[in-house]
Amino acid sequence: MSTMTLERPRRPLLTLSGVRQRPIPPREDYSETSPVAATAPELIKMPAEPPIRSIPAKPAPAPRPDSSPPVLPVPTSKPKSVAKSIHVPADAETIAANQRLEAEWHARQNGPKMVEMRLRELCPNSFNDNIVPLKIGIHRDINELLGKEFEQDIIGRFLRKWTRRKRYWGIVSKGQMVARFDLDGQPV
Repeated sequence: MSTMTLERPRRPLLTLSGVRQRPIPPREDYSETSPVAATAPELIKMPAEPPIRSIPAKPAPAPRPDSSPPVLPVPTSKPKSVAKSIHVPADAETIAANQRLEAEWHARQNGPKMVEMRLRELCPNSFNDNIVPLKIGIHRDINELLGKEFEQDIIGRFLRKWTRRKRYWGIVSKGQMVARFDLDGQPV
């Protein structure tokens, strides 16, 4: 059996802010009688480390006499009070514009519900509690029917809501009804 010598790795002296630290002592002696050397065959060979050059730490710059933090003046008087805002009534044109914008906002929020109510009135065979699969491209028929009452994007929002229901997807995906239906409730 050949003898193998493992060298203990050198640990450099650490310098933190110019203070030299002691090297950390090794945990185990790597001699031939060491259990590590006995279990480690010739595969373990530590390469020789190049000498470590210590870089001298830069000395801390001396504080300048004028580098102290600035001292803020202490207020001697109370802060000025802020003037309270005065309510000024808007003119008739602004009020009308705000009412118009508010009505448009409510129409957008309630638009899909209004489209559904109107379609339940006009097309009770297709839009009722008994959900049926709608024909492909039914949005064109609905736009022709309700295009003057509702904007196209509100009708589109209604159709997205209607066709993304769990009951609708359940009927379409299970194939319970093979045919699709138009606005009159007739299979297409």
